[in-house]
Amino acid sequence: MTMFMHDLSTSNSDIPSLLHKITDSPAGNLSDIILSSFASRFPVILCLPSPMKRWCDDLRNSLGTVARNVLLGKEAAGMHTKLLNTLSLVLTSGQIIGILFAGSETTANVITECLYEMARNPSIQRRLRTELIDFEVTNGHKPAHEDLINSSLPYLDAVTWETMRTKAVLTEISCVAAKDDIIPLQVPLKGTNIYEIKVQAGTLIDIPVWDGINCNTLIWGEDADVFNPDRWINPDMLPKPKVCLGRPFALVEFKTVVSTIVRNFTFAEAEGIVLDFYHIGGNTIKPMVRGREKEGAQLPLKVGIVSE
Repeated sequence: MTMFMHDLSTSNSDIPSLLHKITDSPAGNLSDIILSSFASRFPVILCLPSPMKRWCDDLRNSLGTVARNVLLGKEAAGMHTKLLNTLSLVLTSGQIIGILFAGSETTANVITECLYEMARNPSIQRRLRTELIDFEVTNGHKPAHEDLINSSLPYLDAVTWETMRTKAVLTEISCVAAKDDIIPLQVPLKGTNIYEIKVQAGTLIDIPVWDGINCNTLIWGEDADVFNPDRWINPDMLPKPKVCLGRPFALVEFKTVVSTIVRNFTFAEAEGIVLDFYHIGGNTIKPMVRGREKEGAQLPLKVGIVSE
């Protein structure tokens, strides 16, 4: 973990095995799906026994042990900061658990599905690889951190944003209104002439992402379901300032991995395989091979080495 300078290598940590456990959540049956849809409104539901609850409890305990060991180890070595002095052990452990849980599977899923689109769209893959090679030739070095955050690679940026749009790992995002407000609408509610929604403080708002606003033709045009990085070449389409505080780090992480892999390897679709993308276990989207769902989440691709 960057903020604690903690080594995540397989030889030094239990974290890799825990991250594998994160991706191995039990598939929810119909009752689990129904109960989870009401859990945010009736939290007592989360206390009911189920395979998912047992998995969550086991994972929380395991991650909590790692988090406490990391924190206590830094304190013993005198490496904790004044910033952490204001946080209790329980709160800090909770933050570390959140970082490990939310920051690993989501990034891995998005990178995987980006490579899937590279395999499906050879012209996009070649164009991205050409930009990366041209950058190295022109600048005499591979893209550094500064290059990835300063838009020195515009097509890599475009591929990144289009991946974030089309490959969102969350089906929805839930927010709670902090105060009474009126939400303006770009288009009226279906079948009405209403262009705004009044909400009261405490109102739970579910925002559909994966199959909602991210593929809405009224926002993205008739080709909303097409993976088209060129739509982001227009500066007016770039994301606005109010975003997740961790986004810059996550984007650099994504660009670093994708640029390195695409620069050195080629990707093509595996023959005779049909992929489906499911909402499995928690709230994330994962790929499965049709007819082989019992094998769990996987995304087979044909991989080759780029010839210089």
